[in-house]
Amino acid sequence: MNILFEDAVLYESARHASAQAIVTRDAVGFKYAKIPVYSPEELIKMTQAIKIIEQNG
Repeated sequence: MNILFEDAVLYESARHASAQAIVTRDAVGFKYAKIPVYSPEELIKMTQAIKIIEQNG
């Protein structure tokens, strides 16, 4: 298991803050995360989908 210090700090900070997810360009460092990890592109797609659903809702 090769976890970078920075990834560990970010993950523990997110957990402590009760974050719903982590957004990162390097998801490999969060392979064992117990909260969802998204790429920036995935986050954009999800927010666009939510916006469309809310508009049609």
